[in-house]
Amino acid sequence: MLVLNPRTAMLSYEDQDIPAEDVLMFIDAEFDLSPDSPAPLTLLTMKRLLLNYPLLQQLNGWAEALLEDAEGIRPRLVNSASLQPQIGDPGFTHLELQKTRIATFSELTLVKITLDIDEKVININGEVPAEMTATYEDVPSVTITDEVNLYGIKGSSRYSLAMTRLHQIFYLPIVLAPALNVQAMEVATEDRTAIEQSATSRIKILQDGHQISLRELLHAVLMDMNLDHEELYEIDRETLMTEIAKAELAKLSDDGQEAAEAVEETEGS
Repeated sequence: MLVLNPRTAMLSYEDQDIPAEDVLMFIDAEFDLSPDSPAPLTLLTMKRLLLNYPLLQQLNGWAEALLEDAEGIRPRLVNSASLQPQIGDPGFTHLELQKTRIATFSELTLVKITLDIDEKVININGEVPAEMTATYEDVPSVTITDEVNLYGIKGSSRYSLAMTRLHQIFYLPIVLAPALNVQAMEVATEDRTAIEQSATSRIKILQDGHQISLRELLHAVLMDMNLDHEELYEIDRETLMTEIAKAELAKLSDDGQEAAEAVEETEGS
């Protein structure tokens, strides 16, 4: 079994330390945490892991962003009466990492998905609405997909980390949840051109152990957080909408200027 020490972020296999140049040989191996480590698994562990094994940085383009954002993060006393809660703090008690395997048994086979995007409409969140159309073939199919996700935990609820700043969760313990197997049964509509969503059933079964590989650990940690341009978190919605309005006015001004120039050219000719 591949073993990760959460405190030192060193890897070992059968009680032998893994040289940095050999780490990719174990990239798809399921790992376990060192039982004698006094420290929990955290995002600090992930930073140290990437530094201890530089080859791992080549597996995901966001590795460099995590190392850059983590560079200036330092621990703070959270119980000091002199410290005030920071605005925007998500209030998570810990993070949770879970692998989900979804086996879908369907009466149809998905052929393609078409997105109809209306670029003329932008909602208040800056999103462009799109209508999705699925095309199916009347042939039974079985698909199996694996996904590993990192969540923030508050109370009994899970939350996405997409808008959470790295320093707010950097030292929170990461709990490795038991893997979840989902069996989905999809039934075709009467004309057998689509899936009858109301008739779709799912069975969820918790497994023994987390079943997460080293590759999946890295991918989930790096992809489930927004590490792109952290300064964007400082922009509130009012500022964002103001900037959008300015951009639209600038575009209208440019269009008007182009039209005026076109008229002048026509009159001159």
